[in-house]
Amino acid sequence: MKRIILPLALSLAAPLNAYASLNGCVAEEQTEKRTMFYYANGVGNSFADAVDSMTALESAYKYTLPAEEETYTFGVAYNNTQGLQTDLMQVMVQKMTEYGIDGDPYLMYTLILEDFDESTIEHFFDVLLSDSEIQAMRDAIRETMVDAMRDLVADQNLQTNIYESDLLSGRRVMVVAHSQGNLYSNSIVSAVKERQPERSNSIGYFGVASPAGSVNNYSAYVTVQDTAYVTAEDDRVINPLRDSFTVLPANIDNDPGIFEGRDWMNHGFLQSYFDSELDSRARIDTGVGAMAANLTYPATTAGVGALRASLTWGEQRDVDLHAFEPDGTHVYYRNKQGSDGSLDVDDVTSFGPENYVVPCESINPGEYTIGVNYYAGNAPETASVSLFLGNGQVYGPRETLLENSRGSSGNDSPEIMFTITVADDGNGNAVYTVE
Repeated sequence: MKRIILPLALSLAAPLNAYASLNGCVAEEQTEKRTMFYYANGVGNSFADAVDSMTALESAYKYTLPAEEETYTFGVAYNNTQGLQTDLMQVMVQKMTEYGIDGDPYLMYTLILEDFDESTIEHFFDVLLSDSEIQAMRDAIRETMVDAMRDLVADQNLQTNIYESDLLSGRRVMVVAHSQGNLYSNSIVSAVKERQPERSNSIGYFGVASPAGSVNNYSAYVTVQDTAYVTAEDDRVINPLRDSFTVLPANIDNDPGIFEGRDWMNHGFLQSYFDSELDSRARIDTGVGAMAANLTYPATTAGVGALRASLTWGEQRDVDLHAFEPDGTHVYYRNKQGSDGSLDVDDVTSFGPENYVVPCESINPGEYTIGVNYYAGNAPETASVSLFLGNGQVYGPRETLLENSRGSSGNDSPEIMFTITVADDGNGNAVYTVE
């Protein structure tokens, strides 16, 4: 068990810094009632595509949602595209996860080929391909699946870390998810709620063109199907999935007749669902409005400021967050209050998070270093650290595989995740360089 030693400094006045503090928060003014609004994209979307959709959401809702002492900040919960083939493989993995099926690549291959006539498949394998070619195809499928699952886990960890960090800092989380983004959001929001049940009604999402099989992971604000998701009857991407998987039923006739602005698959977010001439737009407006009206603001556990580092990990018992400040002060579980910042959230019971924060008025020029130490556990563990700066920039999460627990012997040599150099812009404002 970790032995906590209260530092002598707690009973004394805080040491004076040798530097002049800077203005560390130069982003837009933040109110106490702050909501983070994300767009979660589907298959084949470049980051620029996702930003275009997020920008459309911001234009539609930033100043029209309830705004009495409230602010809405918009961002992208980006699911990296690895090409259509790999993206579709991810969808198969996610659908199999919904069913509780192990990710066997040969089972997945069977699902992919399900719509082909059996005799055609047999002819293809037995007549047209040699044994070596068949094995090569199997190997390629396995490799593609491994890559798809690796990217899938990375994207899920990124979004989980960001959403949890938002909630801990007292921010609500609203997500509009399109296509595959619904499968991400279903599992991520469910995991966040399970890990932070006291904040379960502070995060929610509305699904557009959803391939998911249920709405079980939505927040308590969902009272009727129409405020949970919208999928058009003529969506040519979602409908074929129904032949092999359980998919939420279509719930809107989105064909406006003379309107010709939709894409030929009737599936794209901007063209086929969010255009103001479509019935689906009104349904999205209703769902977003329900979230804004009913999601509650979580209690603030983790501070926000000029510099904030947030650590999460897996099932192993304890990974520790460490910070070194410009004057050499080492902030960690034995010394939670530093010269500039503090470890205001500490966890010793798996998953995290842990949080180090420097207030806006306390940032100083010099170098801040953020690291992790695997304190207690009996198997390799992956640590994930995200960095949030007072200029609005977000870095990470960066991940590292920690092979063995080191106990207190690792306190003085944590694995470094970020180095942040802070300088004065000449007007007393902090300028950040991150390595």
